[in-house]
Amino acid sequence: MTALPALSDIAEEYELLDSEDRYRLLIELGRQLEPMPDALKTDATKVRGCSSSTWVYPTRLPDGRLHFLADSNAAITKGVVALILSAVQDRSPAEVAATNIRALLEPFDLSRELSSNRTQGVPNMIALVRETAARLAAALSATESGGFDPEVFFEHVRKVGHGRALAMEYRDSADNWIELALPWREELVGIPEVGVLASGAIVSLLDTCGGASVWMALGHFQPLVTIDLRLDYLRPSAKGETVIARCECYKLTRQVAFVRGIAHGGDVERPIAQATGTFMLNP
Repeated sequence: MTALPALSDIAEEYELLDSEDRYRLLIELGRQLEPMPDALKTDATKVRGCSSSTWVYPTRLPDGRLHFLADSNAAITKGVVALILSAVQDRSPAEVAATNIRALLEPFDLSRELSSNRTQGVPNMIALVRETAARLAAALSATESGGFDPEVFFEHVRKVGHGRALAMEYRDSADNWIELALPWREELVGIPEVGVLASGAIVSLLDTCGGASVWMALGHFQPLVTIDLRLDYLRPSAKGETVIARCECYKLTRQVAFVRGIAHGGDVERPIAQATGTFMLNP
């Protein structure tokens, strides 16, 4: 495992170069990323908003520090990813979550040096890295007393990034299942004329609920990757309706977890959607 250069060292060299040589530096930096297995380059690990295909996958070192694998099919974008990871690689989840990556990248002035196509995905890359770290930090807090405490976990998750945007709430859980709720909010509406929630919000709810059911079955937190999630929509959500998701992990293997679930508005006899999914356990 080759360590990336320190961000401060990269910045010193970057400042002395002209635009062409800065491109070359970024390309060379991208080459220093360790290879990312093709099996990890899935839709679940893909960074949204990038003009090129870019993937980021979190792993944990034996001492608990975060180590990210990443790749891109565009050389300069790959260099930008490496630049971001140089700011946070091999640090604790709490440290990564607290790092202001955007501020650390300001000396590179990427928006001026690179085209908008090459930088439009940068905010999403930064958000993905920090939100991953925040979830892991929350999980560590939730497991301090042994086992996995979903109530503590979701209390932390609601304060950052994606969790804060959706404001999902913990409801109940047992050995291999969990219930979460997604309160209706206007900003989550996909069809304003009738107040129906956007499908993406319900997908996120069931995806999160499915992953949490795996943690309940395992009895502890560990990183997961969604391999497949199938949703069958049975009816639209009603305006003002809180959507409740209940998922169970019905089978665990050494590397894969299988889940099924349902989303409803309080009456399980009138489901909004049904879901089945598979999750890869982080090796």
